[in-house]
Amino acid sequence: MELIKIAPRQIAGQSLQTVNARELHSFLGVGKDFSNWIKAQLKRADLVEGKDYATVAQKGVGGKFDSIDYHLTIDAGKNIAMLSGTAKGKEVRRYFIDCEARAKATTGTKWQQIRYDGKQVRLAWGGCVQEFVAYAKAQGSQSAEKYYMAITKMEYSALELVKQAADKHFRDSLNAIEHGQLTVVEMAAQRALQEGMDASLHYKEIYQKCKQACVDLAASLRKYLPAANDAYLQLRKGGAA
Repeated sequence: MELIKIAPRQIAGQSLQTVNARELHSFLGVGKDFSNWIKAQLKRADLVEGKDYATVAQKGVGGKFDSIDYHLTIDAGKNIAMLSGTAKGKEVRRYFIDCEARAKATTGTKWQQIRYDGKQVRLAWGGCVQEFVAYAKAQGSQSAEKYYMAITKMEYSALELVKQAADKHFRDSLNAIEHGQLTVVEMAAQRALQEGMDASLHYKEIYQKCKQACVDLAASLRKYLPAANDAYLQLRKGGAA
């Protein structure tokens, strides 16, 4: 049963589950007017705007801003509910806790599937690169073994993950979006390698096509990445011999 609507909202650059303070005020049955009540609660619970809640000015008649909505994180909502010291406060606090538990269970299942899919793509990618290494050796490459690392670094650079990749367990620290992007880039690299070998191209040409595939994909992804740096230009300059 939904006691109060919970919805995602951007706070401090993150998409967090929030509750509208007006709805919480109504559910708790507070006698005070909302404006004075919420200001007192924010101060009482030591909540910080941009971290624990976000504000949105609302337009009234004539298009003038005449009220402010407060969107609280679930933790902030729990704090205010607890401080109310009422039966309603205990009820809604338990509701928030239950909602968090359900969200974590759902997220855990989805995360496991994302990691599984990523590992399957990585395995297929590894097989393709091994085939390419053997292909390059057959054409006379003296440093074919280096391509495994060169292609890996190429992909990480495309997604601005070079620093994180210094930790061998860094994939476990990636969020769902980063995992999805990495999986797509690995699929693009694998396809470029496979198509080049199927076409019997020279191994150096195949590598360049693989690099270009990652560069092109990076170009399309960059506008969705939170911050731009020189990784894209570095990728264009980098490579293996």
